[in-house]
Amino acid sequence: MSKLIGRSGIIGWFATNPVAANLLMLVVIILGLMSVGDLRKEAFPSSEPDSLTISISYDSGSAKLSEEGLA
Repeated sequence: MSKLIGRSGIIGWFATNPVAANLLMLVVIILGLMSVGDLRKEAFPSSEPDSLTISISYDSGSAKLSEEGLA
């Protein structure tokens, strides 16, 4: 099976030249490992809130007492 019948194009070329396919794979892996350090690693994006809403329930007290109790 020295020749692959019906193989043409880039896939066929890599099938007949396995060393070139392995070198290309090695180059892709090395470039991927080199670029890992440049990736942003965040679980959640940083964002500033536009507004803040505070809700408080203070039984038998005035609004002034609630405000003072919050601070």
